[in-house]
Formats: sequence, C-alpha cells, structure tokens
Amino acid sequence: MYAKNLEKLLHDMLAAHTRFNETQKRFEKLRGSALLPRGRENAAKRLSDMQIASAVLGFAPVSPDWAGHASLVLGSLCPVGGPAASFKGTKNLQEMIAMLLSDDENCKSLAALTLTIQRDFGDEDYCARAVFTDIGGQKIVSYVSKMANSLLSAGAEGKYDHEKMTAISARQLTLGQSFFMRLRRDVELSRHLNRPLKTDWTEYKNEEER
Repeated sequence: MYAKNLEKLLHDMLAAHTRFNETQKRFEKLRGSALLPRGRENAAKRLSDMQIASAVLGFAPVSPDWAGHASLVLGSLCPVGGPAASFKGTKNLQEMIAMLLSDDENCKSLAALTLTIQRDFGDEDYCARAVFTDIGGQKIVSYVSKMANSLLSAGAEGKYDHEKMTAISARQLTLGQSFFMRLRRDVELSRHLNRPLKTDWTEYKNEEER
C-alpha cells in the first residue's frame, strides 16, 4: 500500500468527521518526522507494516500538527513487564501493531487498543493499553515510556494497575478488532494487486514550496 492510499483509508475510518486537508496535514507531519517516505521520488514506495503502524499512531492527537511527535512517542512505548509480557515478544507499541497487521489470527486476538494522551498542568504523558483474548482468557498489556525502568523488568505487570490514571485529564483513541481486520485486508489486497501509484502530487506542494 502506498502512503497516498493509506491516507484516504485512515481518513475514512478515523477522521471522516473532519476535513480531508487535516488528514493530509497529519501525513505531512509524519513524513517530516521520517516516519513515512519523504519527497516525490519516494512516493511510489510501498509501506512496510512498521510504517503503517506509525501512520495509525499519528491519529491519536486531536491536532494534526502533533501527528509526527505523537507517533514517535507512542511507537516507542514499551510493555510493562518487558517483551515477555507483551504480545508475541514485541519490544514496543509500534512493533506490536505491525505484528497485528502481519496475520489474521493476530488481529482476531486483539479486543481493543487504547492510545492515551494524559495532561497534567501543561505536561503531557503518553501511554497505551491493549486487551487480548484467547482460549486462556483475557490478557492486558500496558505500554509506558522507555524511561520507566522499574516497570520494564520481568514480572512488573503483575503489580501494575492497568486501570489507574493519575493525570487531571486525558484524551483517548480506542481502536477495535474490526479496525485492524479492515486495515489488514486492504493492505493485503493492495499488495496483491500491485497497481501503480496514481496521484496528482498535490500532497507534496506545500512541503516543496517550503
């Protein structure tokens, strides 16, 4: 899948209530943060699952201007309890989302992923929580800053309160199983058809002018 096609797909699923130029701004910021291919010469590059994961994370903040920053921070969040407590040993949130997109059964094992931006007296804190279901029951994986060393050691997930919020307020984006199933289906279809990129290049106009 090309970034241009992903832009339209994610807009329809996550931001249809806003103007399309706001989603274009998000992708502009993602390219500016080197999370997506930059420049016309790279527009026809197909996206990897990791790049698609970064684009999804870019929809967490309300303001499109923060898409790149939020995606970088959220993508680097690490699982409480370390990789052993994560989904299939993934080391951070970006890897986990990419793993979901790699297989239908992985998508089906996810109940919900919640991305949270907490605010407390002007400061922001990013975290996430994924709920998985399988034959053995429900499993919750929380994701925190890679600087929270005490929470990243093996076994820390057993004492961690996955429900607690200490900040004054927070905004959340929750993505369900159907979102990832639809995204994976469209990505796989795009890769199978392998059609050439069709674009009028307008998405690069502002960047090139600057």
